[in-house]
Amino acid sequence: MSVHSWYASSLPSPEFVGLANFRRAFVDDERFRNALWLTLYFTGLATALQLVLGVALALLLDRQSARAALASKSIGGDSPATPRA
Repeated sequence: MSVHSWYASSLPSPEFVGLANFRRAFVDDERFRNALWLTLYFTGLATALQLVLGVALALLLDRQSARAALASKSIGGDSPATPRA
């Protein structure tokens, strides 16, 4: 359907227009280009923010679990990572 000129309310059969619809969207339509730019900007910003927050949280949790394991070993208890024979 994207390579045809067709309206749901029209009775005649769709007319093949090739890539003209895409050319019109990317070259002639300022609103489409603006929407595409905002979508890419939002996606990039959200992905970068999630990556930074995820790595920071992983490092924080890893540091806390290392402290807990060290405290457990110093008390003399078994760490959950220690296999039982």
